[in-house]
Amino acid sequence: MVTAWKKLAFALILVSGVLVTAPAAFARYPYHACPTPAATPSPHIPPSPQPARSASPPIPLQPVAPQPDTMPTQPNRRQRKAQAPHQLLAVLRTRWPAAFPEDPRKIRPLMRGVHQEIAKLLPGTALWLIKRAIILFQRLSGNAYWRAVLKGGPRYALDGSPCGEVIPREQEHARQTLALAKQREARRQAACSESGTPPSPPDSGHSV
Repeated sequence: MVTAWKKLAFALILVSGVLVTAPAAFARYPYHACPTPAATPSPHIPPSPQPARSASPPIPLQPVAPQPDTMPTQPNRRQRKAQAPHQLLAVLRTRWPAAFPEDPRKIRPLMRGVHQEIAKLLPGTALWLIKRAIILFQRLSGNAYWRAVLKGGPRYALDGSPCGEVIPREQEHARQTLALAKQREARRQAACSESGTPPSPPDSGHSV
């Protein structure tokens, strides 16, 4: 009987010892703290060298040629004023060919006050423009008008009918005008011969 109790006590002691030592063992090696195998580092592969790109030369910029204006340029005020006598003279030649002939051989002295007569027949036309057109007519005649005045005789109206006479004072004025025109023409010819440019038409610079 005593021996059986001793065996039972010894068994209890063994069981209690296992229960006591087991938690300590589990605490020493927890399941979550088990060492895991370290990951093997992948070998470093250097990037393959890219072929160097050849730098292309810069493309030169081509100059852009200026485009011509599609719309014609309008004359300014000064140009219109310079063209006005030519335009009016064309009207005078068309309307009164006997007074403003194209042929210098048919040119005759105009009546006194012819610019005022033209202003009456062409209302709205400025007197200064009419005078400029008459001076242009005399200049383009190549001094034929002043030679006709110097010759003397009757003056003529716009319709070609006689109207007045050339007086000696007007003949003297024509003589002086022709002399000045001859001097200017000589100087112009000399200047043109030196520069090699053709001479321009003579300009009388006087009216009626």
